[in-house]
Amino acid sequence: MKKLLFLLISLATVSSFGQVILSENFGTPAATTAFGSYTTYQSTSPITFSGTGTVRSTSASSGYTGASGGGNAYLGTTGTANQYLQISGLNTSAYTPANINFTFGYWSYNIPTTQMTLQYSTDGTNWTNIAFLNNTVAGWNLVTIPNGTLPASATLSLKFTQPGTTDQFRIDDIKIFNVNPNCLFALGTPTTICNTTTYNIDTYSATIPFTGGTGGTFTITSTSGTVAGDNPSTVASGNIIVNGITEGTSISIHTVGASCDWTLPIPSRDCKPINTLPFYDPFPYAGGYALGSSQEWEYISSGFDITGITPGLTYTGLNTSGNAVTMSGSGNDVMTPFTDQTSGVVYVSFLMQVTSTTGITTFPALTYFAGYTKSTPSYQARLFLNTTSATQYQIGLDANAATTTNLDPTSRNVGDVVLVIMGYDFSTQILKAWINPSNLATFSTTTPTLTSTATTAISDIGGFVLRQDTGLTTPTMTVDEVRIFNNPNFLLTNAQFNEIAGFKVYPNPVTDGKLFVETSINGDKAITIYDTLGKQVLNTTTSATEVNVGNLLSGIYFVKVVEENKTSYAKFIVK
Repeated sequence: MKKLLFLLISLATVSSFGQVILSENFGTPAATTAFGSYTTYQSTSPITFSGTGTVRSTSASSGYTGASGGGNAYLGTTGTANQYLQISGLNTSAYTPANINFTFGYWSYNIPTTQMTLQYSTDGTNWTNIAFLNNTVAGWNLVTIPNGTLPASATLSLKFTQPGTTDQFRIDDIKIFNVNPNCLFALGTPTTICNTTTYNIDTYSATIPFTGGTGGTFTITSTSGTVAGDNPSTVASGNIIVNGITEGTSISIHTVGASCDWTLPIPSRDCKPINTLPFYDPFPYAGGYALGSSQEWEYISSGFDITGITPGLTYTGLNTSGNAVTMSGSGNDVMTPFTDQTSGVVYVSFLMQVTSTTGITTFPALTYFAGYTKSTPSYQARLFLNTTSATQYQIGLDANAATTTNLDPTSRNVGDVVLVIMGYDFSTQILKAWINPSNLATFSTTTPTLTSTATTAISDIGGFVLRQDTGLTTPTMTVDEVRIFNNPNFLLTNAQFNEIAGFKVYPNPVTDGKLFVETSINGDKAITIYDTLGKQVLNTTTSATEVNVGNLLSGIYFVKVVEENKTSYAKFIVK
């Protein structure tokens, strides 16, 4: 099942818990992986994972407090029985069973007739069944095992088992933790805020409310950042604040004191700017680079990454540079947000190449792979692929629906490089697509390949999405040269995307290790330099015009400059 597009990017609610014995959310697998071969579990030695199921990214957990999305443990390959997940090496010997909490996220296919078997063992041989309430409604639900169920043991194991050949189960967010009933201190739901939002790597702050202070001396530590705010040793209730956390970094708060031992994980926060138009991304990223990690794009779902690939695509009559990205299967979706557009025409253009249909076993296979969205992700218009055979496909368009029969009758071949331009006119409510237009300079005045009139008017567009559906519907694709613009003339030259007034880069070639980057105001500039393989070789922020490139080897380089949220690009040579 394809994961849902997040309708709102928000901080997941996470309940605080005491001394952690086990906390496992299965990470984000790059592919379906057997339990014994998976290497990115949260939990480490002496805790081990074994069994006959797999870790998958499909049907990501959602709908309950603390649902992590991403990967989950799957038991239920069709035609098999008794698939299981065993977790060994758990140590609860220091705790009273009445204080041991045990919860996990649970998804079951045959609701409510079939129940997964859950057991524990203290010797790895003899197993005791654990009773729990089976799911009564479809989807993910949080199971809470009554306190006192798990014993105090230095050699505790858990086993989740699928009993029948048609049964399917998923498990996620397994938590076992100890809570002292004498502890009156409690942490509330954290909130985060970006300290700055630029094209550089920024920092954010986390605020965690607390109650039950003044019962003793508390020590508060964080895995990253600086702890500040109110002191629960002297204040009954208030806010703990952690400053200076690097964006994209998750942290954990640990509070000890007054019979309390609390740990609170806080999911990472991204601090990425809203792009202005015109926007241009030639994907100057190294092979394997995760597109959602860049400052111009953000993740809006879970799964394996859209990644950099070299070389880039080329197309006659279109200036190109940089590398490209590759996408396929049930991975994550990424969006580049831009300033909300509510009038005129907003265009997006890109190069695409379907490189493989491996994994698609039933033809035709229809899916949408790109589209316009609001600034808070919600699809407004979509581009479709209809894979008709192992070697050919059609492109489709729809202004509102998640499926379509509005397909270009021309069949494209796997391996073809195709230029796609999509434009939405707010005044006419018509969505248009031009596929390989014969004249790039006048494409907007020619008859489009496809049109779709919005039955529900699109009021605003604030993002462009690249979407990965499932391996059964999404072929492997290369995408390159994304441009988003209002004036159709911007299609033709990278130079017209040099928004910064007075932008100059010289000398070219560089012979003495000094590159000069000038603008009209010469303000603070974020300067990033990439080599021809897309590897970042220099990243600095400066108001000076001189950049030291003396450490760079002879060759061709690509420089990106951001000043006051405007972006310019240039190529230069080092000799």
